[in-house]
Amino acid sequence: LGAAFLCLVAFLPIRSYFLPWACEMTWMYQHPHYQLVSVDERYPHYSLHLYRESKSRTQIKSFQLGRGQPVLFIPGNSGSHKQVRSAASVALRMHTPEYPRHREFDFFTVNLNEELSGLYGGVLESQLEFVAVSIEHILSLYKGHSPEPMVLIGHSMGGVVARGLVTLPGFNISSLGTIITLASPLKRPVLACDSQLQYFYKSIEEAWSQGRADHITLVSIAGGEKDLMIPAHLTLSPSA
Repeated sequence: LGAAFLCLVAFLPIRSYFLPWACEMTWMYQHPHYQLVSVDERYPHYSLHLYRESKSRTQIKSFQLGRGQPVLFIPGNSGSHKQVRSAASVALRMHTPEYPRHREFDFFTVNLNEELSGLYGGVLESQLEFVAVSIEHILSLYKGHSPEPMVLIGHSMGGVVARGLVTLPGFNISSLGTIITLASPLKRPVLACDSQLQYFYKSIEEAWSQGRADHITLVSIAGGEKDLMIPAHLTLSPSA
């Protein structure tokens, strides 16, 4: 029986390797730009950026927002803020004269210094605070009209940070409308390396169980069988 179990464990990664890819490649037709947005000097290691595209490699100097819905991308463990490119580029191309009915989005992204948030829980609180400050600042940029509630896209541990916003006592939870998590270990950490990481997860579950986020639509997307780092069962959440 033990030998059969070992063979099964060894076979699963091999089977996943030969499975066909179900995702489609995204392509860019212009140059990406990540405009720096000044937020708060208390967080010198972090930064907020607005995603834009142009036909030229020259950095876009003008800072103009449309009347679109704000979207904030939160990278995960050792992740880059530039990972927003795929989703943002596709969304920008969809809002063209050829597709007049498609909604306009303004994509922002936070640079969290590529910290190892999946291995060290000590950085999660500072990341959470900066994301909250960034959201408040983004909403303040829409002068003259009130944007729709924010859409948050969190990859890996970025999705956990997005859910953690509900735990902040002074944060305006009504400013959030939808949270989309991509391969995020919402159920529990992949490696519970320290007590801070475990406490962060516990506080999130307690806050969500109290109903503070009942108005938020939470969508959790797993990587499937080919994702050997974040198993699909860890992306499950009673709130999703």
